[in-house]
Amino acid sequence: MQAIKAMAKANRERGEKSEEELLRIIKEKPGLSFYELTKEMGWSNGKTSGCLKRLIQKNRIKMVRSIRKQGIVNFIFPKDFEFETDTIGIPSELLKVNPPWKEIAYLYALSANSFGISGQPVPNWEKMSKFTDTAKIINSNGTIEVAPPKDFADFYKLSKSLHSTAILNDKIIVTVEGFIL
Repeated sequence: MQAIKAMAKANRERGEKSEEELLRIIKEKPGLSFYELTKEMGWSNGKTSGCLKRLIQKNRIKMVRSIRKQGIVNFIFPKDFEFETDTIGIPSELLKVNPPWKEIAYLYALSANSFGISGQPVPNWEKMSKFTDTAKIINSNGTIEVAPPKDFADFYKLSKSLHSTAILNDKIIVTVEGFIL
């Protein structure tokens, strides 16, 4: 009986050591996918999955689920990781300068998971948008920054999401790719 207890204790300690190793990598490289973590650790899928499940149960990590061409991808972050969602920033050299982005950005809710931002009104987007708004443009160190208004931030759950930006001529498309689980 004592041998069984000793083996159980050794397994538990080995599992806790593995969890700490994995957590260290997650803190060093937040946002890796399950596949990337498994490769980084040199572990089997089962070992990585087991450690991740225990770390989630212990509330030490969070996952962001994103739908990609290859299927659903989970990105893993430390529990205290803060997403930078207050502003959308784009290097100004990537945007056409004519017309320039001056003081006001125009925001358009284009779909359930994407919105557009432009430095001038876009009639086509306005026709198809669920709602629109404006926001102040901040030109900072060669970057155009826009803080989406509260209704946009709340609708798209920007504080709990992973999002990407794409540039289409002089317009920005923001796509919400996944939500924190």
